[in-house]
Amino acid sequence: GRSAAGTDLPSLTVVRNEEGRFGEELRALQAGHAELQEALRIFERAAAERADARRSQEDGLREETRDLRDGHVELQKALQRLELTASEQEKELRSLREALGRLGGERAGAGGEEENK
Repeated sequence: GRSAAGTDLPSLTVVRNEEGRFGEELRALQAGHAELQEALRIFERAAAERADARRSQEDGLREETRDLRDGHVELQKALQRLELTASEQEKELRSLREALGRLGGERAGAGGEEENK
């Protein structure tokens, strides 16, 4: 029909059809939006889990590195103790050899004197 101003107005059926089509498009967009939001939540959760796993792995590596460093320090200390012990044993061995040398010399001297008698 025509309005009082004489312009053509769309029929009520056309308006309702357009409204229905826009309503369907709006629902489809809303459904798509909801799916995108859910996908985004899944992605964010996966990213957070990966970040947690990476942090956990980094913590584990830091702990392993610290343990290895501590172990290295302990091994160095043990090696120093062994070197000290070896050094002390070498000194004792030299002293014993010197004492044995003196004893051997005294015996040779004493033995020689007895043979001369």
